[in-house]
Amino acid sequence: MNIIQLNQLSELEPIFSSRKSFYGKALVGPGGTVLYSYLTPVAMINKGKLTITEDTGKLTATTMTHIHEFLKQNGIPDLPKQDLIKKYSGKIA
Repeated sequence: MNIIQLNQLSELEPIFSSRKSFYGKALVGPGGTVLYSYLTPVAMINKGKLTITEDTGKLTATTMTHIHEFLKQNGIPDLPKQDLIKKYSGKIA
């Protein structure tokens, strides 16, 4: 994984979530194609293909909230956690 400097990241703003903010815990990389939850890359869109981290231990309830918001903002159909893992699990490069 490439190292991304913090100044290259921007906050994921809640649009579909009822939360007012993610308080800097959900960030997106340049171009909005990589989602970082607690500074850990957890989802990526590359050439229109979604990948969600295969490290399921990192998919906490809060991180899943970030992922669901990220998917909706990118026009990707949202699914329950287990279905997302089954369909999109892989390495985030």
